[in-house]
Amino acid sequence: MLETRPAKVGKWTEPALRVLRERYLLRKDGEVIETPEEMCWRVAVSIAAGEGRYGRSRAAVREVAEAFYDMMVDGYFIPNSPTLMNAGKDNGLQYSACYVLPVGDSMPEIFDSVKAAAIIHQSGGGTGFAFSRLRPKDDIVTSTGGRASGPVSFLRVFNGATEAVKQGGTRRGANMGILRVDHPDILEFIDCKLDGGITNFNISVAATEKFMDALDKGEEYDLINPRTGLVAGRLSAKEVFDRIVSAAWRTGDPGMVFIDRINASPANPTPELGQVEATNPCVTGDTLVATPGGWRRADAIQPGDIIETIEGPRPLQQVEVNVGTEVFRVDFADGGHLVVTAAHQFYVRTDRGLFLPVRLDRCRIGDEVQTFHAGVGGTAKILKIEAAGIATTYDLYEPQTDTWITEGYVSRGCGEQPLLPNEACNLGSLNVAKFARKADDGEMSIDWDEMERVVRLAVRFLDDVIEMNPYPLPQIDETVKSNRRIGLGIMGWADLLFLLGISYDGQEAIDLADRLMSFVKDKSHDQCARLAEERGPFPNWSKSIYKDVRPMRNSTVTTIAPTGTISMIAGCSSGIEPIFALAFQHRVKQPDGERVLTFVNETFEQIAREKGFFSDALMAEVAKRGSLHGIPGLPEDAGRVFKTSHDISFEWHVRHQAAFQRYTDNGVSKTINLPNDAAEED
Repeated sequence: MLETRPAKVGKWTEPALRVLRERYLLRKDGEVIETPEEMCWRVAVSIAAGEGRYGRSRAAVREVAEAFYDMMVDGYFIPNSPTLMNAGKDNGLQYSACYVLPVGDSMPEIFDSVKAAAIIHQSGGGTGFAFSRLRPKDDIVTSTGGRASGPVSFLRVFNGATEAVKQGGTRRGANMGILRVDHPDILEFIDCKLDGGITNFNISVAATEKFMDALDKGEEYDLINPRTGLVAGRLSAKEVFDRIVSAAWRTGDPGMVFIDRINASPANPTPELGQVEATNPCVTGDTLVATPGGWRRADAIQPGDIIETIEGPRPLQQVEVNVGTEVFRVDFADGGHLVVTAAHQFYVRTDRGLFLPVRLDRCRIGDEVQTFHAGVGGTAKILKIEAAGIATTYDLYEPQTDTWITEGYVSRGCGEQPLLPNEACNLGSLNVAKFARKADDGEMSIDWDEMERVVRLAVRFLDDVIEMNPYPLPQIDETVKSNRRIGLGIMGWADLLFLLGISYDGQEAIDLADRLMSFVKDKSHDQCARLAEERGPFPNWSKSIYKDVRPMRNSTVTTIAPTGTISMIAGCSSGIEPIFALAFQHRVKQPDGERVLTFVNETFEQIAREKGFFSDALMAEVAKRGSLHGIPGLPEDAGRVFKTSHDISFEWHVRHQAAFQRYTDNGVSKTINLPNDAAEED
């Protein structure tokens, strides 16, 4: 079939062609020997071969391959980078982006995980680790009579191993390290990045409900030795929380994972099989960061390079390479209401004025819940809580967050994929801007029928990836095929808002986010159920949260990833982020020196030309400023619609994340910008 590629060709931007040539297309003797269309056909044929395992004829497999090809060449859907890089190359390298590996409390188990991580990084994946099973520093080691060195010492071992291995030869390994807040070494873990020695990890504290309760009440909480299960000490929850805030303000780490919340949500669809201990990293290798020398891609700079931070220029610290249940109606004093599960968490004002997450079944009439209306923070009292029957629900949770600095702003993103030990997930994203259509009267709208068609096809594609993926380890192969996680997300959100003339920081955008992601969830879950009828449910379905509802082919279906590189290939904005800059230049390190790449947002340029305010002089000024802010003589609507991340208050970032998370099985990768004068209290 490779010899008979369909005739359709794609419309690739120059930045897309550059990144494809540098990182994705086949090479021979160092020379590129593949076109983008040939890459798409290579991937389509390789993945569609999975259809043959379910009795599909050769002609039917060919038909599916052509549909996959069209979907990618048209820019409607792009799978995660490892699939593009490795599918159909017969190089033995795997196709998934996200892995979580267990770290056991013995020397063989620890170094088995080091080896597994190296294999995964080599094949293009990112890894998450929970170090919480390791005995604390100075604990007894009975086999030798010595003393344990503790989790942080082994975190440094993993960091050093990662330094020596690049993901698939194109990206440095990406890691997420997590330690439970009740581990005796938690203070050392919180501070472990302050000296700058750990450069290949994001780190996060796994906060438990007991810890959050103690924080709310101003009390101490127990530290537990994981080797014995016994109390090994106590700490003030407030002092630990303040320590986390201080370290995060200085270095961007640690973040916080609300681990009990994750395990009570659809992010762990098989709780009978075990608990989620870690998330994979939020891979943002193509995120643009500010340096004293100008804009540069994050994956083009190395630890030790100077970047802009809230404390001024300093050495780079981290390269970001993140059911049927009883429900209740909650009525609020501002006239609104929500229907949620007992485990749903609201941010409730405490006696000390803090807003902390509290489960509904622990809320009381009169509690003040944090709200955001028209960009202004506020509160609304709970008036009434009453049973509302049985419904399918998807709890909103905040997954792991990480932070980095971009042009003087602190950016906060999240690890989008919680996984069980030895589990992996393959991701792919819809370019939602592609579904905008102009009517005869010139008005723009969304083609929902076409979006449904592509959503269903993308779910089939991602399920076929599981069949064809050469997983790096047998235990990963077994776990993945037992749970069959997939993660369908979106990108091009900011471009879609531009095309529809909707401001990112407005209620209309939040309402559309709610409608769009609800649509993607409903259609993708329905397709997942149809595939279960066609192929059978995932093997652990009978042990899952769906066992009393309907058979599902995949234990999770939706994830919103950062889409750094694949959004460049698709020629659209990243994930659900606003545009970083409407026009800018950034530098890329090459073996023969440094190159300057110029990028202008295509959608902005298209609309500026259509509305008659495009000019070379304007583009030059926008490239200098990064946004339209302060530029005179523009149409009134331009300043309202074409906003960049710097122009948008953090409340609107949070509201976008909440709207999308409501309909997302796993996590939502989101950058939340704070001004460069943000203090620890913020």
